[in-house]
Amino acid sequence: RDHGHFDINGVVDANSDKMERRHPHVFGDAVAATADDVARQWEAQKRKEKADRGLFDGIPRALPATSKATTVIWRAVSAGHAGPGGVEPLAAARAALDVLGAPGPERDAAIGEALLCLVDLARSLEVDPTTALEAATARYAAAVPAAK
Repeated sequence: RDHGHFDINGVVDANSDKMERRHPHVFGDAVAATADDVARQWEAQKRKEKADRGLFDGIPRALPATSKATTVIWRAVSAGHAGPGGVEPLAAARAALDVLGAPGPERDAAIGEALLCLVDLARSLEVDPTTALEAATARYAAAVPAAK
């Protein structure tokens, strides 16, 4: 406020206005039957507000890979695009792995595609891939005998 940029009242008003715009099912007359409907409406409103930005703008570069993949896929699917595995993410992951015998870059790309499809599979099953991977890693580590 001292430098003329903003004051607490302006911050409160801006945040209140944004909450009302992005939650018309609470503050307006929009209907959202499911949590997915709420999320789709919220993303649609955000896109309207940020029309000059791309679909993937604002995703932090420093996000862990599974979190970034989940965010990218979720935004794409929310905007009406198919996930990287189409309607069958597990089949797409298997197909990506069919080229494992290929040389370095092709093999690396195939592994990446398979991992992306598995993240999509987790999303479609409402499983957080980071949490699932952390739990699986812990189970694996616990099962490996300690070195002497």
